[in-house]
Amino acid sequence: MAMKRIGLFFLHSIVSGFVSAQQPVVPTDSTAASEIRRQVLLDEVVVEARSRNIDSRGLGNMRINTNLLKVAPLFLGERDVIKTLQFLPGVSAGMEGSSQLNIRGGTNDQTLYLTDDVPIYNQNHTFGLFSIFNADAIRTAEIYKGGIPAHYGDKLSGVVSVDAKEGDFGKYRHSVSLGLLAGTAASEGPIVKDRLSYLIAGRRSFLDLLLNGLMSVIDQRQAGYPMVSFADLNGKLTWKLNDSHQLSWLFYYGYDDMGGTNKEHKKYSEESSWEKAMAGRRSPHRSVIRRGSNKVCHYPVTPITPD
Repeated sequence: MAMKRIGLFFLHSIVSGFVSAQQPVVPTDSTAASEIRRQVLLDEVVVEARSRNIDSRGLGNMRINTNLLKVAPLFLGERDVIKTLQFLPGVSAGMEGSSQLNIRGGTNDQTLYLTDDVPIYNQNHTFGLFSIFNADAIRTAEIYKGGIPAHYGDKLSGVVSVDAKEGDFGKYRHSVSLGLLAGTAASEGPIVKDRLSYLIAGRRSFLDLLLNGLMSVIDQRQAGYPMVSFADLNGKLTWKLNDSHQLSWLFYYGYDDMGGTNKEHKKYSEESSWEKAMAGRRSPHRSVIRRGSNKVCHYPVTPITPD
């Protein structure tokens, strides 16, 4: 900076991107130098993330997807959508370790359970140890803890609506998993590519095998050999008629077997079995004028065969 007069000067510099500086200068020649530091401080940056695993859709209404089921705590090595819902606020288990829901203080029988809009009247296996919902056959699960829509009826406590998973329309997928007490296998894929797909998932418990092996070692004359087992099978067939119409057929079969043999007398055995079968048809229609409508036909069959 050229100085034409000798005296006391203040050199003040403000450059974009730099810290302002002011320096007194007593020139003895025609030039002066000033050190200017670069501005390294940035404005505050706030990053906000929204969880995609739990979707709050309104007052007292939440929806979870399979991503949350994959990271949720396991119960005896099994993923269970009902036990995952028990972690939500306002929801508790009826008994510790059971697959029951007490919503807002209500009892389990005051909650409506649905699969693709088909009512489920008994959602448990083996006295409530496991639920009938196979995690490999579930896409989303929606729970209403308040403000229940009128079309769900007059349940006092809440609604749990499970949306069954559709088979992949593009490629085949197969999976097998083994837990501590049960094993599952699932298969899905296209029958007609981009038009017709299938999904089938089965599950079978190891409880009877474990208990029989354990009781063969322990001499239990009074109690006998207990036998507890369950199995279920889920199937779904989806047909895309066009971009706005599709038909889906849902099938479920479940089986529970509980009993034992008195080893001391060997005169009688006690056994009870419970079977559940369900088939349904669903035809959702979406258009520009009307947001959505579902027509559901279901044919429940629940025989009881005690011995």
